[in-house]
Amino acid sequence: MHLIPAIDLISGEAVRLTKGDYDSKIVYSKEPAELAVQFQEAGAKYLHIVDLDAAKSGKPENLSVLIQIAKRTNLILEWGGGLRNMDSLKKVRDAGVSRLILGTIAISNPKVVEEALTAFGTESIVVGIDAKLGIVKTSGWEENSGKEASALFAEMIEIGIKHFIYTDIDKDGTLSGPSLASYNAILHSFPEIELVASGGVSSLDDLRALYAIGRGVSGAAKASEPKACLFGAILGKSIYEGKIDPRIAFPLFQTSSIVTI
Repeated sequence: MHLIPAIDLISGEAVRLTKGDYDSKIVYSKEPAELAVQFQEAGAKYLHIVDLDAAKSGKPENLSVLIQIAKRTNLILEWGGGLRNMDSLKKVRDAGVSRLILGTIAISNPKVVEEALTAFGTESIVVGIDAKLGIVKTSGWEENSGKEASALFAEMIEIGIKHFIYTDIDKDGTLSGPSLASYNAILHSFPEIELVASGGVSSLDDLRALYAIGRGVSGAAKASEPKACLFGAILGKSIYEGKIDPRIAFPLFQTSSIVTI
């Protein structure tokens, strides 16, 4: 299970929000590229970056930070926020991003998602589904789409999406534990996807619980149950607040293969 540290950007600084509330912003670093270097040195292979300014404006706003991170690390970079047309996707891709996270556009114009799949390939496109009480929210979590998350999963799978990130907004930035029931349900409803869990992780025990989803009491999936794949878990405030030491967590959980549950 890949542990994926997160850097959220506002005005070039690494910040964290609680439940997506911009008024709850806490600045953790004025040098996001240095943070990325530290994560790589601790053993990270992936880095999750969200341009929170772009999530509101609809266009990339922190590309200079992205370029610095790409130059200073060998991390596999995934980037979300404001990617709502092919021009923005190409700019971010050219700046060094391997995995493009599409959120709002999956609701407002899924044709762009199809174009992106054709242009960049299945492995480069990730759909981020951010939901509150099971309903997808968009535009920096400020707009309610009215669409159930399960319906969006099904629609995106139909057009060829394999990689997903699911965030329970009520868990994000709270350090209250991940939404285990949600991930369990998603993985067993859509066993063909590769899912990244996001929101609420606060401890190594939370990571163990994510790792164990679907394994049952015996620690292995029953033969009659579909296998599902948990690709990884995103770590944000848990690292910044010292709840999880990446130097300990990465060696425990990182693997070059997907965890089959």
